[in-house]
Amino acid sequence: MNFFGKFYIITLFLLTLLNVALFADTETTSEDKDSFKLTDLFNYEKPARKGDDEKKWSLNISGGYTKKEGNTDSLNTMYSSFIKYDDNHTVLKLNYVGSYGKYAGIVNENKGTGTLNFDYFLFWRIEFFSYTMSDYNKITLLSHRNGTGAGAKFYFIRNKYLLIDLSGAPILQYEKYEEQTAEKHWKWSIRGRAELFPFDDDFTIRYYAYYIPSMNDKNNYRTIQDIYFYKKLAGALGFRAGYRRDFNTYDKKTFEEKPLLKKTDSTTYLQMTLTL
Repeated sequence: MNFFGKFYIITLFLLTLLNVALFADTETTSEDKDSFKLTDLFNYEKPARKGDDEKKWSLNISGGYTKKEGNTDSLNTMYSSFIKYDDNHTVLKLNYVGSYGKYAGIVNENKGTGTLNFDYFLFWRIEFFSYTMSDYNKITLLSHRNGTGAGAKFYFIRNKYLLIDLSGAPILQYEKYEEQTAEKHWKWSIRGRAELFPFDDDFTIRYYAYYIPSMNDKNNYRTIQDIYFYKKLAGALGFRAGYRRDFNTYDKKTFEEKPLLKKTDSTTYLQMTLTL
């Protein structure tokens, strides 16, 4: 099944969950709070703004090994960090992920991605969001790529057990490869997210997927998928294990200039984390 078939099935699944969620979106009594029911998985809990004495700022630093298959096959290091402000109504997050490695003394991995996000609740299920994402990849000769846009995010389900949302935005993409002229294109950015125990500081599982097609050519697109689980070990220390898959259709000209280029890069990673 191709990506569009999978995306169609996922969309139908999310719409089904939405119907259940809207049906289950009712007030709970004090007697119900201590007992778990299956319908609790589909409740929508309205976000309450954090109080003055609640933690709003957080800093996370992670590092570890990655096993990579695709344009390069190797065992390398992967590092990431983010700083975030979150009061349950406004979120501002600066994030960076990078990896570097060598095989037989030759650098075969050198890339990084930086993202700045701003989210703000407009209504009980709808957020305004804007973001800018920049990345580079020395192996594929990508000097700089940036996508910047703004749009809306809709929450299907939001509670302490489960979070599912879908967002979309038009973005302007700048892309520059070495020895090639920089190009600018308008694209769509569609992102889906699902989390188990999203507000639990001790354990969580998170999955997200980006679909970034060209506005003028549906056969020209990129996808990003990432799934990981996090477990708090002791104090500020934690452990994260995950898998990331990047796919790019590229264009005919790119393959002619880089015949060894592969469309898919996959990364399996293990990281120790420090959260402050």
